[in-house]
Amino acid sequence: MSLKNILWSSSQEHLGLSQAKLQEGFKLLYTRTVTEYIRHARLEAARDYLSNSDMNISQVVYSIGFSSRSYFSKIFKNKYGISPSEFHSNVKRPLSLEVI
Repeated sequence: MSLKNILWSSSQEHLGLSQAKLQEGFKLLYTRTVTEYIRHARLEAARDYLSNSDMNISQVVYSIGFSSRSYFSKIFKNKYGISPSEFHSNVKRPLSLEVI
């Protein structure tokens, strides 16, 4: 059983609400589905890792819970408009100071 299923099951038992009602309430509060919320959080974590660590893209992909680098690259580019490798290269490039 996945963590998501365990959380939903224990929430249902504790609150006495169906999974559909819990998901509906979540979407009202956060304006996105549980899956979209988790994907968003993972992509933000990936962006932070790519910006602030020495991890390569594969390490980032697996550390945030994805198993497919190609899927990660696709959704990262959809969200940020740039591929993870382009983002990583741009962020890691030293700043150049222009002398006037």
